[in-house]
Amino acid sequence: MQRKQSLIVFTLLANGDGALTDTYNQVPHPYATGGSFNGFGASLARNEIIDHIFATKHFTAQKWGILTDSYHGKYPSDHFPVMALINFK
Repeated sequence: MQRKQSLIVFTLLANGDGALTDTYNQVPHPYATGGSFNGFGASLARNEIIDHIFATKHFTAQKWGILTDSYHGKYPSDHFPVMALINFK
């Protein structure tokens, strides 16, 4: 049920009234070698991007990526950080 609710929320934010855009879709070559969820290393094979950065029409993304670094196989979170280089139009 939670996954379905997350999809509904994402759809409303990304496709609702057009006030917000997922910055992933603004860049020609997003850096994503895998998904954004890592489960503290247990779920590295997943390719789903479940973390997003949204922007209004006043901003545009130049770069977007999932930062997949770990420290000796340890992860500070169960999600990888997502970063975007965003410019004001």
